[in-house]
Amino acid sequence: MTRSICILLTMGLLLTACQTTGWPWQRQPQPAPAPPPDDVATLDEAPPPPEPGLQLSPDQRFPDIPLPIGVNEEPKATYVFQNSSLAVGRMVYTTKATMNELAQFYMKECPREDWSLKNLTQTSTVVMTFEKPGKRLLVTINELSVTKAVTGARELVLELQPDGI
Repeated sequence: MTRSICILLTMGLLLTACQTTGWPWQRQPQPAPAPPPDDVATLDEAPPPPEPGLQLSPDQRFPDIPLPIGVNEEPKATYVFQNSSLAVGRMVYTTKATMNELAQFYMKECPREDWSLKNLTQTSTVVMTFEKPGKRLLVTINELSVTKAVTGARELVLELQPDGI
């Protein structure tokens, strides 16, 4: 008798379990999940990587002369004059960026501001001359003196001149 009761209880439990999940032939196919809206990024999508190299600083002395982020102005060595018809200046900066990073930055950014590269000289110093109508930009990159070179700093000198000087 006890055996019969155990069998009946087991059968009852199995039948109630079958009612909630259903028999295999009674199951309805589950709808596929809806794709995410186009304006929502999924985990599979990664943001685009930043462009390699130095990034453009929003703090530029002249709007058409690119300046990389992370440079420090040397105010004692810098002078600038600008009025409605003339803009000249010698801006001096120090940076930990390498000479190659700085040279690549100006090779990439100056043409975006309509500067044309006229010549490039590279020895222990990099000198680039860019021109646009009425203006010339001389970019000089060199290692700092021996005492400062230990820190790995470079000097960046930007000279803006009217064309023809």
